[in-house]
Amino acid sequence: MSRNIEQEKATDICDQAYNAEAVRLKHDLERVRAQAAPETHPDFDGTHCLTCGDLVPVARLLLGRIRCVVCQEAVETRRRAMAAATDRKCENPTCGKAFPKPVHYQKYCSDECCRKVWSRRTAAKAWKAGSCQPSATPNKDTDDETVV
Repeated sequence: MSRNIEQEKATDICDQAYNAEAVRLKHDLERVRAQAAPETHPDFDGTHCLTCGDLVPVARLLLGRIRCVVCQEAVETRRRAMAAATDRKCENPTCGKAFPKPVHYQKYCSDECCRKVWSRRTAAKAWKAGSCQPSATPNKDTDDETVV
């Protein structure tokens, strides 16, 4: 009976890991789809770069882009620099909150997120190593073996 409980706990951990991975994948797909979506701007005339005014290559126009390659690279570089300087994203797959960039390397937004991740990892390693197996110890009151 106790063995089944241990298996259910491990299944729950596996289910939690699977669900966390599914949530992370869903967010990643949404982010990529948003980046690939056609850009719009009220000042875009359909042929000239929104930033510098040069002609946008036809291939970029077909993809729904509103800037030339040089200007788009500059925009992306600024965006990456600003993101790196301001916020980090919590590496707990079930959290993902943004938090101010710390002075030292910090992966999680809070101690609670850190504890959750490490608890899952520790349980998964213990289960994989087989150390989660129940041990049989004699019960002194009834003289029979009880699984703890």
